[in-house]
Amino acid sequence: MLRRRDDHRSIKIVHDYCHDRFCEPCGWLRQSTIRLNLQSKLSDNPHRFLTLTLKSEDEPLKELLDKLLKCFKRLRATTFWKEKVHGGAAFIEVTANAESGRWHPHLHAIIDGKWLDQATLRELWRTITGDSYVVDIRLIRSRIEVTNYITKYATKPLPNRIVKDEPLLAEAIESLKGRKLCYTFGLWSRWSLLKPPPDDEWETYCHANELPFHVGSSEAYSTEIIAGIDAMITHGDGNEFTTAADP
Repeated sequence: MLRRRDDHRSIKIVHDYCHDRFCEPCGWLRQSTIRLNLQSKLSDNPHRFLTLTLKSEDEPLKELLDKLLKCFKRLRATTFWKEKVHGGAAFIEVTANAESGRWHPHLHAIIDGKWLDQATLRELWRTITGDSYVVDIRLIRSRIEVTNYITKYATKPLPNRIVKDEPLLAEAIESLKGRKLCYTFGLWSRWSLLKPPPDDEWETYCHANELPFHVGSSEAYSTEIIAGIDAMITHGDGNEFTTAADP
């Protein structure tokens, strides 16, 4: 729980992460953090949005993911890539064809660097994968639009269709175990997508469970904060509120 430095009646509730990939509240917070970090990162130089896909037959998801990540690593090791790209962030998105049930994992990347010829990149990707040539790359003209897409879809563990299909869900859970679905590379490697942006307006007060026993808090102040937390949980009324009572 945080409170505003210049007004201790203003309270902000921040959550603890359970680190479960399929936890929706944690997923919302993770998306928000990544979105803010990316929007800040994309505010200077021109960047490009790249999508790489794999041709899929009936391979298990684990094999496809292994191949996708291995091929992307090989792509980044090529002279063509090294001469053009300084760094970036990659995101794995997993879908399944509604009719055939075949897995369709693909990789999105926001890249920082020079212009890349799509025809050359497509041929290079076909050579590396052996059979896949569907590549899309475009200049990012709206960082808001791109970061919203990345955080809404590519950072969501699985689409609802897979979640509601028990065999597909079981395979996906096993195949995604221990894998990073988003990561940075190149000169961006030391930059964290999940580090909360600094905010000097707020300071840590205490954990919500410690509030009734927190030394220095008036009873009315604690009671109002508990009521605010309850309203937030029950009605989803944001994560900030202001108390009438003083600490």
